[in-house]
Amino acid sequence: MYDLTLDINAYNEKRLKEQSAHLKALQRTVETLADLSERKALTSDEAKGLFEVIRDYGYGLDILDDYDYGRVKAKSTATPDSYHLTYEDAVSPAEFFSLKMPDTHMDLN
Repeated sequence: MYDLTLDINAYNEKRLKEQSAHLKALQRTVETLADLSERKALTSDEAKGLFEVIRDYGYGLDILDDYDYGRVKAKSTATPDSYHLTYEDAVSPAEFFSLKMPDTHMDLN
């Protein structure tokens, strides 16, 4: 039981450090934005772009957090084959180019 408690505490400490690092990065981003806005008046498009960066950064942190806690569901990435390449189909262009460039010495057999 003692070992399990140590493992849980170590894991929690690691997570706390990671969350702290994420928070510090976000704080640096906000400080940079504040500094930028003090030096130069932002146009509407620039301000919108900066807020989009912050939003996307926050979204990325949420995704990483969900992954860390096992809350990310894998989506199916397999798609049906739209074309099946055969050996003959692949060799045909190679044979064509080997005839056009005989110095390449391609042996396709």
